Amino acid sequence: MNTPHSGWLHIGGLSHAENSGHFLTPLQAWDILPHCLTLPNPQTVRHGDCTILAVVSRPTLKPIHTVLTRTQVVSLLKWYDRPHPTRAGRTIPGYDKAHALRTARMCVAVAAALGHPHSRLRQFEAACLLHDMGRAGLDPVLFGRIWSWAKEQNIPTRPREWRARYPETTYGRESQAFITRFAAALHKRGLELTPAVKDHIDMRLGFARRLKAHLRPVKAAIATIDIAWSPWMERIMLYYYYPEKFERAAAWTH
Repeated sequence: MNTPHSGWLHIGGLSHAENSGHFLTPLQAWDILPHCLTLPNPQTVRHGDCTILAVVSRPTLKPIHTVLTRTQVVSLLKWYDRPHPTRAGRTIPGYDKAHALRTARMCVAVAAALGHPHSRLRQFEAACLLHDMGRAGLDPVLFGRIWSWAKEQNIPTRPREWRARYPETTYGRESQAFITRFAAALHKRGLELTPAVKDHIDMRLGFARRLKAHLRPVKAAIATIDIAWSPWMERIMLYYYYPEKFERAAAWTH
């Protein structure tokens, strides 16, 4: 794929006749990029029913690609900083800001190479910058105490995986089901079901609910920095936890 960014990343689809010769969408590239950046060249990465061939040029593994201004980027990342729930005047700095910035730069570089229009790239970059807003207010120590233990116990940590293990769970009630099932085990680990603990459970199993709440003021505010809001932007933010949200999305998004 000869593009202005081909010195950084070359990706092509290799399996299934219907995928042969088709370029990845930005979302597919987002999904496999973390694997591409840690494997030797050339490399193959599985994505659904496709096998992806990727070649990464090592001298430029830290791409810097943005279509938004510095002011716009800073304004969006500030939304990760949240008021402390129990200490008046204190702010919880956004734990995911650096990760969100790296994700956005990688994904926009790929989206630009795929030929998406500039207006879409602006919205896509904003969505990537905000994609972890469902975790705004995260305390990394508390989050780690809950979810490192859950992974050690092979407990599902994403809503779709939870429902696959426990199909009796009502859609959207995965956090409550987790609490019901594991409250005693959490108590043994010294984790009482305080509002903070429940909130950090929601950061994974109730991500959509938290994201929706935190995006309400953002949707109105981003117009003041000249970025238009579209519903597909929220779907992109939900992709990691709720891939089913893309079943009726526009073809270019998945």
